[in-house]
Amino acid sequence: MDNCDITGRVLACTDLYPYAWYWQSDAGAAIAVSDEGPGIPGDEIRNVFKRFYRLERSRRTPGNGLGLSLVAAVARLHGAQIETLDNAPGLTIRLGFPASARSGVEDAASS
Repeated sequence: MDNCDITGRVLACTDLYPYAWYWQSDAGAAIAVSDEGPGIPGDEIRNVFKRFYRLERSRRTPGNGLGLSLVAAVARLHGAQIETLDNAPGLTIRLGFPASARSGVEDAASS
């Protein structure tokens, strides 16, 4: 991660594509990843977390519709909240981990 800057508890990797950020506080930690693609229409946001769901305009591009459903499944396993934000253009996916989930990961890593 040569192109990342650390400011306090924020790691910003804005020279990478897609763009990525990590930050932490006493309340927990968060990761956000953004791209500059066409985005997802608001009425389809909930559907993109379903397995094998593809936007109509993406049906002719490679893929199976598993990416965001896997992200959501892993987020649930770790007690994280997943949030979608308009990146205008593109999309931002933010995962928020509560402090209790973060401490469990730290405990497992130290054993």
